[in-house]
Amino acid sequence: MTALHEGKLAAACTDARKALRHAVVSGHLQDEMAAAQLLADIYAASGETTRAARLMVRTGTTNKLESMLKEGGDHYIDLTAALTSPQPWQRAAAYKAIAVQADLVPDEQADQIVSRALKEFADGEAGRTQEGWVLPQVWHHALAAAAALIERVDPACVQRALLLLEPLLEREPGKYRHTDGAHIQMLAGVLRRHDEYGPQAAQQLTELLRQGGSVAQQVPHLATDAIQENSGLFRDGLREMTLTDLWAAQLLTIVGEDLPADAPMVTSSYTTITTPLEATPGVFALGTLLADQALLVRHCAPLEREAAAAALTDRVLDKQQPAINRSDAINALTNLSAVLSPQTRSELFRLAMECARGEHDGSALDDLTGSAHPLSAVRVSLGSASLAVPGIRLAAATCAGDAGACAVEDLAKPLLNGPDPDETAEIARALTWLGNHPAAVPATQLATHPHPGVRRLAAVRWAAQTPRDPGIGTRLATDPDYRMRRELAAAVAAAQTADATLAPVRDILAADPRYCVRRAVAFVA
Repeated sequence: MTALHEGKLAAACTDARKALRHAVVSGHLQDEMAAAQLLADIYAASGETTRAARLMVRTGTTNKLESMLKEGGDHYIDLTAALTSPQPWQRAAAYKAIAVQADLVPDEQADQIVSRALKEFADGEAGRTQEGWVLPQVWHHALAAAAALIERVDPACVQRALLLLEPLLEREPGKYRHTDGAHIQMLAGVLRRHDEYGPQAAQQLTELLRQGGSVAQQVPHLATDAIQENSGLFRDGLREMTLTDLWAAQLLTIVGEDLPADAPMVTSSYTTITTPLEATPGVFALGTLLADQALLVRHCAPLEREAAAAALTDRVLDKQQPAINRSDAINALTNLSAVLSPQTRSELFRLAMECARGEHDGSALDDLTGSAHPLSAVRVSLGSASLAVPGIRLAAATCAGDAGACAVEDLAKPLLNGPDPDETAEIARALTWLGNHPAAVPATQLATHPHPGVRRLAAVRWAAQTPRDPGIGTRLATDPDYRMRRELAAAVAAAQTADATLAPVRDILAADPRYCVRRAVAFVA
């Protein structure tokens, strides 16, 4: 242990191997697990991720295994041999690894893995799996792995999965299951790829929405794209729920359906936004649903939409509120901006630019924003104290013509080099809304930026521009960041042209090691 902390990896590795051998020979299971975990840490620190992963599976160290695999790039570590282990913690860790690496699992392995995972889940549900309650639950991780691969399996597996999931729908009001997330992900995967089972998956997903509570909240976050692609299967069910369910009303809005202006969820959202806050000194509520409620206010009459925008503007300017709440108000204005009058949009653009420049910074509880202290027992962050990022988003949504787009781009350029990678990615995403304009930074410059979020902006602009530099397209198609390649794949698929510069890029992306990239480039809206 001392050698590992001092960075003497060779010596640490030798000592850990000796300790593991002695523990195995002497038959001490606890010592064996401790030595194997230590050796796994040493291998991970040395870049020997395959050896480290196998030892982590051996000891059931799922959290460290997940973290290591997420940072492993496009390197796939095949741990399927552990799926037949008699030890449930090893099978659980192997399924966890498969779920994390699902995007890299070869297509030819998908059917076998999902079939075994569904059997594991059925055995767990029936109580046939013997495992302690403190160990990783193998049946739970098996379902997550199956959900991550369901798009790539044959119809027989899909049918069996839907039959296994159906009993999970029944529950007492307000209850949740630990399998809800995987359940929703599996239904979304069926909707994306298996049209023949789309109605069954839609029926189950609608029923999960009808349950309300935490499971209904997860549906928009995990399955919105699948619902949009199959909106015809959901319209009737969503309409029935819009009287009482915020998430159903939100999804119906996202798929492009109109709601009556007097619908209960529309009027309640309007009332929540326009009712003045009653502040109590020293008491703060952190976080709001303003952005979701603003989507529903879009169905109100024009005068009510304008009143809601005015009320949200007041919240943005209220420095007695925490920055997280003021940012929510700005995001709500972004969601509402498309249905506002030109004059209001112009006023919001000016406000957004002021926020982006930091002119309205300074909120309650600013001293609690940012990352928690390394020694803090409460690992909570209230986000950034700055309103710059939501301000850029609102400005990009409300700018008019090339002059407005150029102003937003000029203001955002320096922010693309900021220290926070998440904020940089959000700003770059907002700039994709601007389209082509005279001040747009060319893809040739963005493609070499060190931040992958900015290179994603390069991908969108390269695919949209003509003529295209084929060298830039090839560079982006082989970028080490898979999210950038996925963005490029979606942009290339959306182009739907026979341009000679796109063909070689399509070919590279179609052979990408990640399934999400291959799926995106093959998708035709």
